[in-house]
Amino acid sequence: MESFIFTLGDGIQKKELKYYHAFSRIKNFVCAELRTRKNEIVLYLRIKYDDIESPKLNIRDVSSTGHYGTGDTEIVISTLQDLENA
Repeated sequence: MESFIFTLGDGIQKKELKYYHAFSRIKNFVCAELRTRKNEIVLYLRIKYDDIESPKLNIRDVSSTGHYGTGDTEIVISTLQDLENA
């Protein structure tokens, strides 16, 4: 996942924080939280949920929910199929 994020463009930086990893150019565009007890990766994207055409079941709007990281859209990845869909 990390290598894919770095291929999205030049100047992408990774910042490792206590609860999540933030990826940014000028501003954070994705934050990744590792939930080891549930065996899942949670991504918070700086994209409006309403802009996504036909969102999958593992994508939800968290614009009014408190969470670590930056972003209004949450993607939960627990299988390889979820990663490919994301």
